[in-house]
Amino acid sequence: MGRTLVALAIVFAGCQSSLPDPDSTEAKLYRARCSEPCHVAYAPGSLTTAMWAMKVDSMAGELARRGTPLSQEDKRTVLRYLQAHSADAAARVPVGVPGSGGPRS
Repeated sequence: MGRTLVALAIVFAGCQSSLPDPDSTEAKLYRARCSEPCHVAYAPGSLTTAMWAMKVDSMAGELARRGTPLSQEDKRTVLRYLQAHSADAAARVPVGVPGSGGPRS
């Protein structure tokens, strides 16, 4: 039972926090397309970048099934926002940024 309570607390915390950059175009799009019609907006920091990629793909399919498809541009915008604020965002090495140690593009 203790594990169940911990899992519920984690899920609840992920659903209740405010969004980063709440007035940005990206946050507004995320709220409008993902939280208002379906569920509470999950905190971007509640999942990793890889997990967000899977989740957005899954939900884009669900939206299409419901007859309200997410355009490719909106899908990219929402995913970019979620990944920029994801649980592992700070640990990611920027690509192509001189001095970052990451590969150059």
